[in-house]
Amino acid sequence: MNRDRALFITVVPSPYQRDLFRELAKREEITLLVCYLEAASPDSPWPPARLEPYERILPGFWVPFLGGRWHVNWSSPDPSEYDFIVLSNFASITAQWLMRHKLHGKRWLFWGERLPQRKPSCARKDLL
Repeated sequence: MNRDRALFITVVPSPYQRDLFRELAKREEITLLVCYLEAASPDSPWPPARLEPYERILPGFWVPFLGGRWHVNWSSPDPSEYDFIVLSNFASITAQWLMRHKLHGKRWLFWGERLPQRKPSCARKDLL
C-alpha cells in the first residue's frame, strides 16, 4: 500500500490537536509528522506531555510582536518529502518562509482558528 506522507506544522502541542493527530497516526494509509514551533506557550493551561514518535519540537525561539508571538525556527523538515503539508500559523517567520519559498507546487493548506474580535485601541468612536 502506498502511504501518503503528511506534515503538520503547528504552534504548540495542545490536547485537542493532539487527539486529532493521534487518530491520524493510527491510519494505515498515512505517514504523519507533526512539528511544533514551541514546546509550550507562556499562557498555556496545559501541562507538558511526552511527545509521540510522530511529533517533534522544532529548534528555535519566539519574540513578542503585536500582542502575539513571532516564531523563528530552523531545521524544519524538507517539504519536498511530503505529499501534503498543513500549516496552522501564518504569523511567524517560519510559516512565511515556507509559504513564500518552499511550498510552491506542493499541496498545502492553512488550518486555523477564528481569532476573537478586537477593537482597535486608537479607533474613532464614529467608525465603530
